[in-house]
Amino acid sequence: MTSVSSSADGDVEPQYLTVPAEIYMHLVRLQKAKAVLMLSMGGGQRYRSSLLQIDRQTGRMAIDEVVPLDGNNLLRHAPGLTMSAQSDAGPSYWQIPAGTLQGGVLDGLPCHWLPLPAEIRYMQRRRSFRASFLIGQAPPLAILDEDGAVVAEGEMLDVSEHGCRFMIKVGAPLEWAASRQRLQLRIEPQGLTAFEVAGEVRHAVELNRQEAFMIGIHFLQVEPAVSRRLSQLVVQVQRERRRQQLAMDLD
Repeated sequence: MTSVSSSADGDVEPQYLTVPAEIYMHLVRLQKAKAVLMLSMGGGQRYRSSLLQIDRQTGRMAIDEVVPLDGNNLLRHAPGLTMSAQSDAGPSYWQIPAGTLQGGVLDGLPCHWLPLPAEIRYMQRRRSFRASFLIGQAPPLAILDEDGAVVAEGEMLDVSEHGCRFMIKVGAPLEWAASRQRLQLRIEPQGLTAFEVAGEVRHAVELNRQEAFMIGIHFLQVEPAVSRRLSQLVVQVQRERRRQQLAMDLD
């Protein structure tokens, strides 16, 4: 995993967990918080799951079948995976080596077994609420040049009133992942008017053997009109997640 970050304006440097006991406790906290796990296998493909069991003695953990369901077979043959989890403490990331994810059964239901990570990287607690987009509902995001022309396109992963994370394929220039690099972004939310905002790279995580980057942005000089759009977008994402949770509770 390759990453860059900065610690100005109250930000905290990313933490790296390498001691097995610390990794185990971090995973337990994620499980208790019912954190949503996201598995990425490159090419923009992402799948959602959850932690079912963590076995410290065997060094393995079980995760639920992934959504969308077509990923359950694809993931077992992937050349390598990146897993992330979002909690109140901030996002966490770790790698899953190729060939280590195996199908199994837990309490009579299908699941996936995989080894506990050798290292977990997690970021600081956010100063504002960060809403994660549901699969299939993430708005497109474009990086613009000085003339306003689109030079690269990505997909938003989450958003707050002060920043966002997005994923972009590595076909984009790698210098965009440099700490403090300033970018001009255009966001096109579904059902809302598209808008532009300037942002500064705060951290970047290289995914899946340099196939893509996950980039964290801190918004700069946000005008009142753009601030209102961001607030509307955060509220919209929260509502969609509540609708999904209600639908799941009624099933």
